[in-house]
Amino acid sequence: MKNRNLRLDNLLVFALSLTFMYVVVDANSEPLLPPTNTEVIIAGVAHTASLLKSGKGHFKHYGNAYFEEKKEIFDEKREAEPNAETVNAASSTRSVEAFEFAFSNEYSYFKSASGEVISDGKVQLIIPSPQNISALFDNFFPPFPLDPRDRGLWYQRQELSDFLHQHKEAIRLIGNETVDGVRCYVLEMPDSRVSGANLTFWIAPDGGYRLIQSLHAKKTENTIVKIEWQQWKTEEGDSVWFPRHSVALFSREGQKTPLRNEGEITDFRPNIDVSHLFVLQISPETKIFNTEIGKLTPFKELGWQTFQTHSSR
Repeated sequence: MKNRNLRLDNLLVFALSLTFMYVVVDANSEPLLPPTNTEVIIAGVAHTASLLKSGKGHFKHYGNAYFEEKKEIFDEKREAEPNAETVNAASSTRSVEAFEFAFSNEYSYFKSASGEVISDGKVQLIIPSPQNISALFDNFFPPFPLDPRDRGLWYQRQELSDFLHQHKEAIRLIGNETVDGVRCYVLEMPDSRVSGANLTFWIAPDGGYRLIQSLHAKKTENTIVKIEWQQWKTEEGDSVWFPRHSVALFSREGQKTPLRNEGEITDFRPNIDVSHLFVLQISPETKIFNTEIGKLTPFKELGWQTFQTHSSR
């Protein structure tokens, strides 16, 4: 996952070598961004991500059912908060989910009314809350939640810079555009997983390379994601970028209204020590749903030595 061959140290070298380089730009873009190439953009994206070592916060995910029920459309400028009674992870509609999240370089942690999830990127350990134990025996387990990093820092469950680097031979820099007042370079590439589909990324270089918008275009359907970022203060007084708000719209040919969902960070503390969350203070007899083996199993039988165990949680 840490496949960053292009470091920011190379940016000056790239920039000096590009003085006379030609790049296609959008004639309607004002003002134009300076010429660049895909390697510089990928290096910038990798550097922005490298400044974020860990974090902890709270996240709300608004599903399409929420907007159907409330008959309201929220955008980046909205002032009203949703009614507190609709924010219920155990709701039968599942239209709004609120959960705590944390991550380090190795692990991710999520906690909601359904229980807790710890993942190392491949295996998920699901520790259900007491009220959900009986449901688990009926083949239900809490879904793996939307990770706030999925929109902006990651793409297809890997770091965006790694994804772009893996496909750099197929990427074209097609110009620059302004999205919601933010100047962006526009990268385009075919989606190797889907015949006839294309991926487009709008990446803003000012203040740190960030994904502002993405488009997955197929023959009969499109998914567009817009991301609003914020600079969050660290305990040392520095600032790092992390997505604050995202909107995803899914439209299909013949569909009158696009499906919509949103993600919103309500608080976030970057680059803090979260290692205590990955020391599982649970009894060896505690039953955990392990997605690798697909069933509830006492923790002592999992054989997963990554985490320490303690007598109580």
